[in-house]
Amino acid sequence: MSSLPLIINNYHKTQLSRVYPKGSRIDSSNYDPLKMWNAGVQMVALNYQTGDRAMQLNQARFSQNGRCGYVLRPKCMFDDNFDPYDRRTLKDVEPLTLTIQILTFRHIMKTSKGNVNPFIELEIVGAEYDCVSYKTSSKERFDPDDDLSYVWTVYNPELAFIRIVVQYEDMFGDPKFLAQATYPITCLRPGYRSIPLKNEFSEELELSCLLVHIDIQKHSQEVINPNSNPPWGSLTNSPQRVEDDIDFLSIPSSYKLFRKEDQESQEMPHRCLQSKPD
Repeated sequence: MSSLPLIINNYHKTQLSRVYPKGSRIDSSNYDPLKMWNAGVQMVALNYQTGDRAMQLNQARFSQNGRCGYVLRPKCMFDDNFDPYDRRTLKDVEPLTLTIQILTFRHIMKTSKGNVNPFIELEIVGAEYDCVSYKTSSKERFDPDDDLSYVWTVYNPELAFIRIVVQYEDMFGDPKFLAQATYPITCLRPGYRSIPLKNEFSEELELSCLLVHIDIQKHSQEVINPNSNPPWGSLTNSPQRVEDDIDFLSIPSSYKLFRKEDQESQEMPHRCLQSKPD
């Protein structure tokens, strides 16, 4: 295990740092902000004029507090031995088993003419040991009789996001963007949910939504001997299909994706600004 992640994370317990795109990015492209957040960097600057994956993750990051004020770093990051690349260093973190069943979607808009046969890419991003993605086939129909359910084990939910991208294949077989939805794992609620879809700049598309069923369970994490080599085979998250009965009559129209938030958002000081770290 490299000591560099430990050094950087411990540095940010008492110091502030800012990271911004290099000046040579003349196309206004963005770097991956996850690596910076996982290292404890407090200020991660991005090119807001570019609607890409990095900006979508950034918008999701600050949706936790209603886009008002600070977002606190997880308590696990203040442990002296925390390493975002080694899940053996996690303490007092409950892993989750996340199951998502894709039911259907509606009002998927295409800018050009012609019919579209969309497919969906599901992605879990966060700590390196939690990152996994799965893409449905463009030939798969989203029929209630089909079983499009996928299961992931998320070992560090406080650093993880789920990103759902709706795409289609052009005449050359290349994927083209249609819509996306990105949310922190800790903001998901179980049950039948209608997820509003957004464009590249995280602006909601009128009437576009994805109907899914979400199930979140606590995962019984196996005990790992810190003095032995990690079971790398068990760290690979392979989505698998599961069977689940669907009762469409039990879908309340008032269901929302997020947890219920207070009407008034309050700004909270960042943990790194405290005189003593947690």
